[in-house]
Amino acid sequence: MYLLGGSVLRTGIVAASKLPKERSTLLVRLMAAGPLLPTASAELFDLPPDAPERAVAERNLVRLYHALAQKPNRDPEEEEFIETMYETMEEYRAEGLVKGHVQGRTEGFADALLTVLRGRGVAVPDTARDRIRAEKDITRLTHWLERAGVVTSIDDLLTDAR
Repeated sequence: MYLLGGSVLRTGIVAASKLPKERSTLLVRLMAAGPLLPTASAELFDLPPDAPERAVAERNLVRLYHALAQKPNRDPEEEEFIETMYETMEEYRAEGLVKGHVQGRTEGFADALLTVLRGRGVAVPDTARDRIRAEKDITRLTHWLERAGVVTSIDDLLTDAR
């Protein structure tokens, strides 16, 4: 850390690249980005899933990964980050840590399904509404949503043999 200024306007500058590679400096190294990002990202995902550092930074790194993956012209630092994160992201998916995304998607499909049924005047009793909201199979929800435009009753929708 470099200190500048007098006693009134004292300012400190942290040279993130000079910080030791330890857990206590991880979040600062992540924020510094640039050439430190790939290594710091890998360190973050090596921490236990319930580590506070992961709670703070994980979602933003995943968003950055997806944003950079879609960017047509990446600089070398971005390419290195993508390459480093690729394997980590595969593990991230395998561990089920994208559960929130999947949950949000199924909830969205269930809401859309109920909206279509309501718009068409199809009565949906509470038990059927609960079943639709509890469904976690995106394929089944997609099928139901496709059929919601043609069924005449909730029983026709939910008893379809698929």
